Amino acid sequence: MKIDLADAAKALKDIGRAEQRTETFTAYARAGQSLVVWGLVWAAANALTGWIPGHRAVIWFPALAVGAVASVLLQRGQAWDWRRPAAVAVVLAAGWSIALVSGPPTGATWNALIALVAATAYLLLGIWKGFRFCLVGVALGGLTLVGYLGFRERFDLWMSVVGGGGLVLGGVWLQRL
Repeated sequence: MKIDLADAAKALKDIGRAEQRTETFTAYARAGQSLVVWGLVWAAANALTGWIPGHRAVIWFPALAVGAVASVLLQRGQAWDWRRPAAVAVVLAAGWSIALVSGPPTGATWNALIALVAATAYLLLGIWKGFRFCLVGVALGGLTLVGYLGFRERFDLWMSVVGGGGLVLGGVWLQRL
């Protein structure tokens, strides 16, 4: 059997597309695990903050530590890529900077700001890694704004169900593709 130049070029193009799809679905699966972890952290911390107002820092700092440790554990066995923690640091620095220049945020404003920064990060990730990340970002950002503008007095509980639950559902969805 003889393969001509056009057939060889088509085969290489098909291989490249298959490789790109494999990379995208691998990214979805890995990110899906992180979304589930952070969704559970958000759900628990927001629920506790809604039920025990005035203890935001006491609730959130340990919750964030648990989420960070779980994220590191999820990365075990993967090749080290300095860009991951660097990207997280850039997004956190941007969110912190916005909070500093916008004045002392209230609990709901701080919560919304963090969720909107996370939504923006997922939108940016979607531009490079796969459209489904964009859908997660749009859903998180849109639902955050609905809750902030419509249910501010119960925003922590809203974010527990919609933010945390949405991340868990998004994570399960990404892993099942």
